[in-house]
Amino acid sequence: MEHNIKNMTKVEKFIAEMTKKHIPAHIKEYDKSIDVELGWNYPDRLFDKVWDIAEKFDVEIDIMADSSGPTPNRITRTGGGPKSYFK
Repeated sequence: MEHNIKNMTKVEKFIAEMTKKHIPAHIKEYDKSIDVELGWNYPDRLFDKVWDIAEKFDVEIDIMADSSGPTPNRITRTGGGPKSYFK
């Protein structure tokens, strides 16, 4: 297993960590960017967790509630996907 981790890209490691920690999100990969959708009114602590994981693997991301636009190259759902948080 460790051999596989060494051969993973930074983005793959980021996604694996998001999956391992059950962070509810959609990770949309484009040619030049990565969007992480967390759902409407997501709590600040969730932003902090995602940001910390991205920094750990040196991955540049944009964190948002939701996004639309061009079709991403790949979409990965972690933790069951983004949620709607009510205040």
